[in-house]
Amino acid sequence: MVFKYLKSLLVEQYACEEEDIELTSSLYDLNITDEDKADIAFNLTEHYGIEIPDELIAEFETVEDVVASVEDRL
Repeated sequence: MVFKYLKSLLVEQYACEEEDIELTSSLYDLNITDEDKADIAFNLTEHYGIEIPDELIAEFETVEDVVASVEDRL
């Protein structure tokens, strides 16, 4: 569920190609900047009503890192 939402967010707001987005996909390879990571985390916190600490956001390297972080807080 989280992966599906994140995937749609990356496609719609960050111009990522849907077929390029897998759990193992690198955020760097998807051209997601540090600023984008913060925006994505903000969007996810609003959508799911959770908190993601800034130090954790800085450690996001793959799509799976983001998904796992959200799922751990649900």
